[in-house]
Order: sequence, then C-alpha cells, then structure tokens
Amino acid sequence: MRWLLRQSAALVAVLSLLTLPASPAGAITGTISTKPVAGTAAVNGPVYASAVVGNVLVVGGSFSSVGGQRRVNLAALDATTGKLLSWRADTNGTVWALGAVNGMIAVGGSFSTVAGQARPYVAVITTTGAVRATAWRPSGPVLAVAGYGSTLYFGGTFATVNGVSLRNLASADVTSGALRTTWAPKPDGRVSALRAWNSATLLVGGSYSHIGGLARPNLAGVSQAAPGNALSSYSFATSGCPVLDIAASAAADRITVGCAGSKNGGNRFQAFNHAGGAPLWVHRTNGNVQAMVIVGNMVYAGGHFSTTDGLDRKHIAAANLTTGQLSAWHVTMNSAMGVWAEAATSSRLWVGGEFTLLQGDPVYRLGGFAVTG
Repeated sequence: MRWLLRQSAALVAVLSLLTLPASPAGAITGTISTKPVAGTAAVNGPVYASAVVGNVLVVGGSFSSVGGQRRVNLAALDATTGKLLSWRADTNGTVWALGAVNGMIAVGGSFSTVAGQARPYVAVITTTGAVRATAWRPSGPVLAVAGYGSTLYFGGTFATVNGVSLRNLASADVTSGALRTTWAPKPDGRVSALRAWNSATLLVGGSYSHIGGLARPNLAGVSQAAPGNALSSYSFATSGCPVLDIAASAAADRITVGCAGSKNGGNRFQAFNHAGGAPLWVHRTNGNVQAMVIVGNMVYAGGHFSTTDGLDRKHIAAANLTTGQLSAWHVTMNSAMGVWAEAATSSRLWVGGEFTLLQGDPVYRLGGFAVTG
C-alpha cells in the first residue's frame, strides 16, 4: 500500500506539471521547536526514507540534487546541521527504505545499481559511502529494512531471494554476507515496516493476513531465530489497518503504528502494550499515516492527513506515548502528500517528504527541528 501510494503520487505529479530503532540512545528528551533549522540542504524531489547512523543523516527518495549538488536518490548529510556530506552512492531507481545495521546503512528500493555496482533492490553502505560486497538478489522491490547486530532484515514485494522461496521477508548476515535461507516467515502480502524489538523478536508491519504460520493481520511479532515463526504472545487489533510504519519503545513497553486507509477504517496512529498487544490509545486522521518516530515520551506521526481527531494537524501530529494525549505541538507545511519520513538524533527531529514550505519558510523536502528547554 505504501509503495503503491507513492507510485500514484509520483504519477499525479507528472500528469500535473511520494529502520532505525525508534528511540536510540540520546534521543530527544526536551521540547521540540516549531522553527525549522536554518541552512538545511534543499532536495529537488520527494524524500521517502531517512535514517540516522552515528552523526550521519541519510535520506532516500526520488531526486537528483541535494544542496545544489548532484545526488541521485540517496544522500548523506550532517545529522546536526543538515549540511550535505561529500560522499555519493547514487542509485538508478527510487529508494524506499533506510535503516542502520552493524554501524552501516541499509538501503532498500526499486533500484538495480548503487554507485554503479549491481545491487538489485537492497544494499549495505558504510557511513563514508563505500558499498559493501553483497550477493543478495530479491526478485522484487524492498520497501522496509531493519538491523539487529549483524543481521539485516528486509521486506517488500518479492517471491524469492537468490532463487530461494522467501516471500516478502528475508534476512542475511552483513558480516559474512550469507543469506539466512532457513529463516522464512513468508507473509502472504506486502511488508512495509520492520523494527527489531530485541534480540529475539522482530516486529513486522504491512498488508497481509498470515505470517509465520499464524493469522496475524498487518502486524506481528516474529522470532528472529529460524524458521521465523510468528509469536503467539503478539496479537494486535490491526485488522483493517494496513501498517505503513512502526515505532517502538522498550523503556515505555509501547509499540506504535501508522496505518493506511482501508475499507474497514485505517487512517490512524495507535499504541499497543508490548506484553500481549493490548490496544492503549488511538488517534484518527483523514489520510494515511506514513512515518512514525518516538522522541522522549512523545510519538510523532507524519503523513498526508490534514486533521487528527478533527483538529488541525497538517501532515504531522504528536501524542504522549504513555497517555495518548494529543499534543498542542504542530507545524504547517504545504503539499498534498506531506511527510513520508522521520528520524531523530540527540538534538534534532528530521522530517522528509514533498513539502516546499515549512512554517511559511522555503524548506525543500527535508526539514529539521531543534530541541528547546
């Protein structure tokens, strides 16, 4: 759903001329400003994905220039200043997903090459731009990535990897390069979001009905050990809620998700208790929620909505992670599709998307907000 919506957005634009752990060490704990960080490099096309690795902010999408310099679909910036870094690793297709794995950058998308090297749909890059030697060959686009230790998880819309039946979700060791052929949860639909909860459990979001041998519509906890069985202790009320992104906090024992619209509802962001998956709170939006990030005790939801619970919250809304209370914090931005990506550091909340105005200022598709107080 997320990928299809992005493809549709891109088509509309043409006819009228769219995982890091959610609370990394040092995540924002103060109050977030509503004034955009000045001097952030402008991006000339949609930003669909972002991740922070060390002090590097990596953004991906469908663009050809960042900060006035040639960067095709993938770019690296200083995660504090938003200034462009020197290295390049251009792709020949759209980047849909970014994440951290073993101190490196995992990249997923619709490309076949990265920096001129054959890397169909998935690649690993160092924070200095070197493309790691890997030999994984999914048969279709990768829409979500997540890392735990040296293990990379990648999901999307594919039937095989290296000819092995690993439908829509697979894993590999980034140190040895080995594909984990016996780990095969095989969700029966698209995977759009991945988050490693701990060393034992991977959270999987998307648009599917069964995974790892159990009926678990759209959201599941899956064992990181082969064969990748779905865990019976994780059962979430996400029927009618195709999951586009996941943010999770072990400290708060909370799992939050953003959902696409569906015939049964959708268009919401909500929180679940990790132990047992009990629903805790929900906020309804009038459009898809495409990006989620937890900073301190707040969760920030981005998307192409204009209201949350009937209140003016155009493209981004914030809620208390524990109580679910909707925050008065909000910012204004233009564009129909709004926010596609979010990432946090110890001093910044970064948002990426299709906007060109942020709080009335010219800010081109990537904006940062500083901590105050």
